[in-house]
Amino acid sequence: MGSTGQLRRRRGLSPRLLTVGIASDALRPAWRKPIHAVRMLRILLITIAIAGVMLAVKDGRLLARAGLVGSCSAAAAPAGDLGSWQACRSGRLEGRPDLSRKQCTAQGVVRAVEYWRCPTQIVGGRSSAD
Repeated sequence: MGSTGQLRRRRGLSPRLLTVGIASDALRPAWRKPIHAVRMLRILLITIAIAGVMLAVKDGRLLARAGLVGSCSAAAAPAGDLGSWQACRSGRLEGRPDLSRKQCTAQGVVRAVEYWRCPTQIVGGRSSAD
C-alpha cells in the first residue's frame, strides 16, 4: 500500500485516527473483530442447519413424505374381516416394508400397493428394519 501519508491522502483521514484505529483493532482479540464474528455466525448457522437435517432424516417421516423410503398406512378391512390391514408402498431408494416380523401376512399387490393383514393394530407405519 505504501506509507501512512499516502493512505491518509487517499482516504482523507488524519494520522491520529489511523493510528488509533490500527492500535485498537490490533488490541482486540481475534474473535471480537467483525470479520471473525461474521465467520463464527456463519459456522454456527450452518451447524444448526446440518443438525436439523440430520434429525429430520433420522426421524424418517420427511423421507417417507418425499417418497424416498417405503411406508405403510392403515387401510380399510374387507367386510366381515377382523384385524388390521396395512397398505404399503415402495420408495425410490428402498422397496416396500416387510411386516412379517410383526406377525402380519401378505395378502397381495394391487397397483404397486402391497396389502398386509395383521392380527393387531400396528403403531408407526414405516418400518422395513423393525
